Amino acid sequence: MAKIDVAFANTSSLILGRKLFPIEDYSIWLSSRIPKVEHVKSCISGRQLLVPNYSIFPHLPKENLVGLEDFESASKIEIKAGESDSISSISSKLASQMKFAAEFTQGENLDVIGSIIYLNLSDAYKIIDCFNSKHIAFSFFCDNCDHVFGSYKAFDSKFSIHCYNSKNLNLCFECDSCRNCSGLMFCHNCENVRDSLFCSNVKNLRYAVANQVVGREKYLELRKMLCEYVITELESKHGLDFNVFNFCSFKKK
Repeated sequence: MAKIDVAFANTSSLILGRKLFPIEDYSIWLSSRIPKVEHVKSCISGRQLLVPNYSIFPHLPKENLVGLEDFESASKIEIKAGESDSISSISSKLASQMKFAAEFTQGENLDVIGSIIYLNLSDAYKIIDCFNSKHIAFSFFCDNCDHVFGSYKAFDSKFSIHCYNSKNLNLCFECDSCRNCSGLMFCHNCENVRDSLFCSNVKNLRYAVANQVVGREKYLELRKMLCEYVITELESKHGLDFNVFNFCSFKKK
């Protein structure tokens, strides 16, 4: 298997108890809540560029986009203005001659595939705007992460899947706005919470379900049931019908 497949398989095994692979089979599910990417050709080299659909990028004229390797050629383009030119005519010339780069890479990068805007990445696959991370895929705006997948604004986290607006998470699955937590599934706005399910707006709990401490034995029983259902759905559908944002209204058919 590719290294990113191994990383995803190991992470899913640690969280859910079973290895999921290859990662591309789960691409739609993993990328469902991160910005999309459009494929556009460089107007100079013709190379295929990746352009994300957030921030200023949707406003850049697609016919004037270039890649990083095109900068030297683009810098040599001259716009000639004559004595008879007006502001309007000069503006028209600028519109056809100005080039824009949607790409950005810096630092030391190794085995980065299908990604855009990154710094110091290793073993990364289809990420956008990620930095100083390794073994990461289908994620957006993540920093200092290791073995993180399908996440949006996750920082200093590891071995987690589908985590959002969070910091310092470990072994978490479908979590939002959490901080300094580990072993969570389907939790929102938790701080210093460990080994818990379906908790929200709480601090300093362990072995809790829906904000109620149930003890280790009951927690493990319920977690096993949840993981069995999740892994069955993922293996059969390559996705889930519910997530951290809608599980309260989810009804199993």
